[in-house]
This record gives sequence, structure tokens and C-alpha cells, in this order.
Amino acid sequence: MTTWKGFKELLVVDKVQEDDVTTSLYLKNVDGSSLPDYLPGQFITVKVKINDNETSKPRAYSLSSKYKGDYYRISIKREEYGAVSPLLCDKVEKGDLLLSTAPAGKFVLQENERAAVFIGGGIGVTPMLAMAEALEGTDRKAHLLYSTRNSSFHSFQEEIKAISDHYHNVETKIFYTRPLEGEVAGKDYDVCGRISKEWMEGNLPLDADFYFCGPVPFMKTMYHNLVSLGVSEEHIYYEFFEPGIDITKLDD
Repeated sequence: MTTWKGFKELLVVDKVQEDDVTTSLYLKNVDGSSLPDYLPGQFITVKVKINDNETSKPRAYSLSSKYKGDYYRISIKREEYGAVSPLLCDKVEKGDLLLSTAPAGKFVLQENERAAVFIGGGIGVTPMLAMAEALEGTDRKAHLLYSTRNSSFHSFQEEIKAISDHYHNVETKIFYTRPLEGEVAGKDYDVCGRISKEWMEGNLPLDADFYFCGPVPFMKTMYHNLVSLGVSEEHIYYEFFEPGIDITKLDD
């Protein structure tokens, strides 16, 4: 299927509030035709049309579900002082047009039979969800770990539960770092606290491919924990959209 160069208009056909700070936008071709396929883990770059002559700055967002054919979904965390996310979350509505690139990116699910571990911190769960969904109907073993503060910041609850309930090959674990009063481990979430090196060593296959995405401190921790556990760098995959940062280096 033919892709396109540069930016073109996509129609916002639905808008869903995922949690207190995260909004998903569903995008289709204006003429209703199918959209090009993409690999789980890829992203699109979008711009908001402010008026006939002005657009926002471009921002890249991971595609937050596996390829469905007729739409793309991006999920945006609203950053209070962000230049673009407040526009996407507060101003853009169903029926509006966004400018978008075709899907791109090299952070993708590897085509092999190795077990896979997908680790998402906060909004970094979006490409992890697409990768986990791509294993539906396969025998490839996988773990999906999602670390978030509490239920107010817990996106995609129904989708992750569906993976847990119906994918025989994917195990899911929800970590709440700051549970709200009344939230109970084993009922509202699985593990209280962060994804620690000790938990990973005792609960994950260390001969797997590891994929992770999230805030920079989260990613640095994941990377150095995995390396210290003996996971080869050739089996560690990650992505973030902040240039000039090297998560492989320890902080001074």
C-alpha cells in the first residue's frame, strides 16, 4: 500500500479520554480509503492546524494499537506547559483535520521466536501495547509490564485486561507507584512500587528480547538493570523522542 511524503490531512473520527491526563485520537483518510500498514512500535508526526496559514510545531506520537487497516490511533499525555499536547487534548475534536506524516521509526517488534518483554512507563506504554497486540493468535511468549502512578493515570484498562484474559501467550502486570487510598494490590493493580531489578530477576525470562519506553529516568533505570542482570545489549530495544540523551551512561 502506497505511503506518502511529508504531511497530509487526516480526519479525526473519534476522541477518547483514557485517564485523567491521556487522550486518544483516531485518525482516518479524508476520503475513507485504507491507510498504509505499519510495524508495531512505529510512530507518526503530527501538526495541529491553528488557522489557514499557521500550524503548531510537529510532534511525534507512537501508534498505540496494532494496525487495523482503516484508522491510526495516537494517545497523547497532556503536558501542562507543552506546546502541542494541550492543543491535541483540549482543542482538537472529532471532525477536525490534523496534518500527519506516514508511519516511521526503527523501534519495532523483531520478527523472531524469542520471548519478548514489553515495559511501559506512563505514556511510554503506547508502543508496548501495539507490540503486545501484534502477538495475538501466535505462540510467542511475552510479558507486558505497565508502570503508572495509580488509577487516575491508568490508561487502556479494558484493552490490557483483554490481553490478560484472552491472549494465552502474554502475561500482564500492572505496577502502581503511588496507589490511591482504597486501591488494593491484587484487585486494582498487581504490584505496589516500581519495576525493580530484583522483581525482574525473579519474574522474567532474562533470555528474552526487552523493549521499553517511558520517561528518561525510567528508561535509564530499565537499561542499567537489564545490563546488570546479564541481558545482552543486542536484545535491548528502546525509544524516546528527546534528542541528545544517552541512557546508557550513568548519571554523575
